[in-house]
Amino acid sequence: MAKNTGWAVVGTLPILGYILVLLLNKKDSYAMFYAKQGLVLGLAAVILQVLLVVTVILSPLSLIVGPASLVLWVMSVLNAVSGKEKETPLVGKLARRL
Repeated sequence: MAKNTGWAVVGTLPILGYILVLLLNKKDSYAMFYAKQGLVLGLAAVILQVLLVVTVILSPLSLIVGPASLVLWVMSVLNAVSGKEKETPLVGKLARRL
């Protein structure tokens, strides 16, 4: 069975991708796999960014969150295009719990 990689790529968009796949293609388990990872990646990036800025001493570390999130997102997109369910590092295991 061919995987719908287009919806899976949409699903990788942090937070927004999850909403779109949930509303328009929730029966596609492959797309939902990547949508859940996109949701976790987006939420983790936002929460981590806020926590680091609030703790003034650690706020310089907040400069790392954006580039790190971008790298993880690109990895997720490449995995989605491959047609195989491969967990994105750091967020994949959390997403499996959803």
